[in-house]
Amino acid sequence: MIGTRHKTYIFLGLLITFSIFNANKVLAGQTTFTAGSAFTCQATFTASIPSGSFIPGQIVAITGTANLSGSCTGVFITSFSFNQSGGGGFGGSMTNNGGGNYSGSFTAPGTSGTYTVNFSGSTNTASGSGSITYTVSGPVTATFTVTACSEGGTWTIDSPAGTTYSPPSPVTVAVAQAGQLTTVNYTPPSGYNASAQIDGSAGWSTWTIRGGAYTVVVTCTPVSPVPTVSVTANPRSILSGQSSTISWASTNATSCTTTSGWPPSGALSGSTVVSPTVNTTYDMTCSGPGGTSPQASDTVTVDSSATINVTSNNSSGSWTLTGGQSGSGTSGGPYIVPVTPPFSTYTLTPGAVSGYSVSVNNTDNSGSSMSMYPGDSKSFSIVYTSSAAFNYSLTNSGNVTATQGDLQSEPATTITRHYIAGTSQPVDIVVTNAPAGVGFNNTAPGGCSPDCGTDMRLAPIPYTVTPGNYSIDVEGFLNSDPSNAAYYKHTTFTLTVLSSPNLFVSCVPSSGTARVGESVTWTATAQGGSGVYTSYSWSGLGIPTSPAPSTRTFNITYSTVGAKTATATVTDDSGHSGTCTPGTIQINFKPIFKEI
Repeated sequence: MIGTRHKTYIFLGLLITFSIFNANKVLAGQTTFTAGSAFTCQATFTASIPSGSFIPGQIVAITGTANLSGSCTGVFITSFSFNQSGGGGFGGSMTNNGGGNYSGSFTAPGTSGTYTVNFSGSTNTASGSGSITYTVSGPVTATFTVTACSEGGTWTIDSPAGTTYSPPSPVTVAVAQAGQLTTVNYTPPSGYNASAQIDGSAGWSTWTIRGGAYTVVVTCTPVSPVPTVSVTANPRSILSGQSSTISWASTNATSCTTTSGWPPSGALSGSTVVSPTVNTTYDMTCSGPGGTSPQASDTVTVDSSATINVTSNNSSGSWTLTGGQSGSGTSGGPYIVPVTPPFSTYTLTPGAVSGYSVSVNNTDNSGSSMSMYPGDSKSFSIVYTSSAAFNYSLTNSGNVTATQGDLQSEPATTITRHYIAGTSQPVDIVVTNAPAGVGFNNTAPGGCSPDCGTDMRLAPIPYTVTPGNYSIDVEGFLNSDPSNAAYYKHTTFTLTVLSSPNLFVSCVPSSGTARVGESVTWTATAQGGSGVYTSYSWSGLGIPTSPAPSTRTFNITYSTVGAKTATATVTDDSGHSGTCTPGTIQINFKPIFKEI
């Protein structure tokens, strides 16, 4: 059977669609086969491909069905597959899509010829097979010459495979297979419409192309511009009783309308003053030869509210505003309150706190009530005054442990001054009972009003501090006055100083230079470790080795010139040891003077 398929594409601008005609096109290939007996239970398999002819490498879709008929209790479909041995060979299983429907696909061989794809189907009791023969041949081609309109524009040609050509005219397009479509897209310049003819045939239709050369002539005609309109409110937000100006302007229009009855009917541009009492949107649409504009609009927002904030000097305080809004703590708001023009009066009622008297003032300095106008932002302040005497407590976060000579860590305890009652006062703290050589950083000089905490960080412990436990007192004074016993507080923690496991040694000669034959004294100085040093061992250039010096200091006389070095290793009674960086002394000649 000979046939032609047509398809229409829609693009912005001019779209011309061609259908390539192939006189050798055949119906889709199909095979039907069965498995089993018609007298008991029979499975019927059908497989189809969309055409009998394909181009090399084309993806071919397979559709199929598989159904049972007869007395088929306990019988079911087990497989439905296909394969081809020639043309590179392939094979696979059909996908079960449900309802007895199956699908699959394969790639046509890359060489022209005639091929057979074989199908097989099985139940759990029987099987059958069938086949479809198809051909592979090269593509159909057509040549198009597109004449653009004098006003300009651009064009492209799309092949069925999706490749877009943008060459100078003419161009040859390879159609994927007979019946598929090649589309010429023409985009006219802005402000123009386009119409086309192909080989003298005008109109917007689908032409059947059998291959060969074709001429497309495009004509452009100007279009009327679409009307536009803009609407602007200034200002967009007003307080109740204020005004806003609404301005509008249109282009390419002959009339304008609104849905809210403004401005004067049909005016193409202008402005008007409005005083809405509620949020209002002002819209407009304009018409002209080019059609109707999109609707434009702007909104005026009417604010008839005010804002109130509240502050309090007592975290236990609370309050209630006129209208029922309430809060607690040290701050509240912003509270958005309604205003009935020209103004509304709002009153703040504070809550009672045991042991305190309370007073209220506001931005207008008018006590607990003030007038609020639309858009106002004002505040109330609540002041609680203690009727009790000031009292506080002084505590620490725990004991501190440090190691002799540790220059990296800064162990700390936190001293907290906690408010108990009365009006808060600044409290200074002082460290006492610390052993000589022990210092603390960050003791909050200048005082701190409760509540507050201070990290008392221990300065590095020198090796001169004896390891052990020390009781450290921290004292608190009101306003830096130690004589005011009524407000004196103290807290105690234990400082534990550990001996350093690190032992540091230095080796120093009695002078930087000496002469041959002069006596030089070397001294080893140790720090750290347990503090009890039990042995010394010396080595170096010119220093005896059998035995080596084994005291903290020793004397030596050098007999040769040059730089001499000495190193000492010191060990404490805990088994820690340390070795110094080699010390150096320069030995020079000793001149001999004779009288002449």
